[in-house]
Amino acid sequence: MKKLTKLAVVVALLAASAAAGVLLCYRLMPRGESVEAVSVSLGGAINGIGELATAEYGYTMAQTANKPHREIMGFKIPLTSSKVVYSYDGLIKAGIDFAEISVSADEDAKTVTVSLPEPRILSSEVDGDSLVVFDEQNSPFNAITFEDMNLSVGELKSAAEKDAVEGGLLDRAAANAEKLLRTTVSGFFDLEEYTLEFK
Repeated sequence: MKKLTKLAVVVALLAASAAAGVLLCYRLMPRGESVEAVSVSLGGAINGIGELATAEYGYTMAQTANKPHREIMGFKIPLTSSKVVYSYDGLIKAGIDFAEISVSADEDAKTVTVSLPEPRILSSEVDGDSLVVFDEQNSPFNAITFEDMNLSVGELKSAAEKDAVEGGLLDRAAANAEKLLRTTVSGFFDLEEYTLEFK
């Protein structure tokens, strides 16, 4: 009789644990509500810029977004980890600030000196339409959200910019700026007569 009572208690505890698990999963499960997006303009302005883009770096970069298992009191809950492997295309442009260029001519020495600012990244864009998902293991109890993806895209852009700089993007931008300015200066000075110097 005691064995039956103990068995009944164990069964009741297991049933209560299962019910609690189902309730917890239900609470964690995202609702299937439809979302309606409404766009409202909060303001805008058109401003003049003086940037001269002289080199660009196109890339395709893959990334993995992971969300580990959820835990309760140190125990990992099964079926609550998510992972997505995806790629995006992007374009990074580099160049110089045109307003910081200065040109001086020394008629006696027959030299034209062009001072250029250091090249820098002018824009870094990820093409949102280029998303390709290679592998998706998305748990309904711990799904990867748009906020997670946006954070991952920010990290992807930073990694791509680092690769571009290490690959010589800024050096190419400086070299191309000099070529363009050499052509411009040659319209004002005869470069067979004048020496053109960049610094």
